[in-house]
Amino acid sequence: MEALSSSSFRHPQLLQVPSLNTRANVKRSPQPMIKANIFKKHLEYSTILNKLDDFISTFLDPSPLRPSIDPEHGMSGYFAPVDELPPTACTEVAAVEGGGGPLPSCLDGAYIRNGPNPQFVEGRRRPYHLFDGDGMLHMIRISGGKATTFCSRYVNTHKHTVERENGSPFVPSPFSSFNGIASSVSRCMLTAARVLTGQFDPLNKGFGAANTSVALLPGGAGGAANLFALSECDLSYEIKVTENGDIVTLLEFLIE
Repeated sequence: MEALSSSSFRHPQLLQVPSLNTRANVKRSPQPMIKANIFKKHLEYSTILNKLDDFISTFLDPSPLRPSIDPEHGMSGYFAPVDELPPTACTEVAAVEGGGGPLPSCLDGAYIRNGPNPQFVEGRRRPYHLFDGDGMLHMIRISGGKATTFCSRYVNTHKHTVERENGSPFVPSPFSSFNGIASSVSRCMLTAARVLTGQFDPLNKGFGAANTSVALLPGGAGGAANLFALSECDLSYEIKVTENGDIVTLLEFLIE
């Protein structure tokens, strides 16, 4: 099929229509200015609410924090958070004596582990419990009984996304956010303010971290059995393993 050009596609009646000067009728769209104003407002709200959150952590939370919600304990040693890692080739390691034999040569697939991993660490004063961390998936691809690639990716939950945009954690946790009447009431009011200003939408998009487990369940895209990252109190998130060994978050689902 030939491509049509302006010189080859004409209509006699259209050629008789006089040209109209529509310059005076053109109205410039104010949308970019409106979007810029909305973004500026959200940034102002976020700055004010972050300052209030720091005030609660500094003056209303108990001091010192009990070990179970103290970031100095919950983010150290074996529980120290790690960064995301794109698909990386695995190096062959010599077997340790008494550590077991090699994987069966017929084994092909992936081993995926889910667990809490907070995305904000530096300068954190807000109480933190081990169960508060954002869900991170660690995956080893296996081919012919040998590990080929390793990858670590966050589950892109609503909580993870809005806190990343905010630049600090603010979603309340049932494990660490409520320490006494003053701090509990203040954090509830602060969370309501974030919802009203459009920073956070827990009713429609969830509030959990999807940091508990991974399951192969029916109900994914196309109706097939697909992988989901789960937590007990919130939406499940469908995930996908790509051909190059990466992990991506697709959709959130309410599994009943």
